[in-house]
Amino acid sequence: MPEAFSIGRLAALTGLPVRTIRFYSDAGLLPPSGRTEAGHRRYTATDVARLQLVRTLRDLDVPLETVGQLLAGRRELGELLAAHVTALEARDQALHRQLAVVRAAAASPTAATLRRVHALSRLEAAERGRLLDRFWDRVTDGLPGSDAVDRLRAVGTPELPPDPTPEQLDA
Repeated sequence: MPEAFSIGRLAALTGLPVRTIRFYSDAGLLPPSGRTEAGHRRYTATDVARLQLVRTLRDLDVPLETVGQLLAGRRELGELLAAHVTALEARDQALHRQLAVVRAAAASPTAATLRRVHALSRLEAAERGRLLDRFWDRVTDGLPGSDAVDRLRAVGTPELPPDPTPEQLDA
């Protein structure tokens, strides 16, 4: 039988608190390889590697449920990481938009700016898209559907750059 570690030894090997290891174990991410006669958890070198993978993914803010799907073989690592890249990119864009809004407010701290900042901070990409769609529906109402109308909508529906200026936000 391979060498079995106590939870305390596993904590020392990985640098994670015992409490965190217990949490992962209780969540099913790191079931113990065995137990002593007294019921204490025992872990192997394979468990050390598994725990290091869990820790790495959690450090990347991968949700526990997703980590569990990977460990259970229901998701592939490449697929998981690609999906996580997309989620992080969306968060990054949202943070850049928030930063631009706060910069605009800091440059002109008036009551009107505060109202604008409040509205902009709550306006997500999907909602912006719906507002633009409604605008273009009104503008193109009654026009025959054509490639020209589709191109007009595409050109007239700008995307905010990653670090928008206050003027771009206002627009």
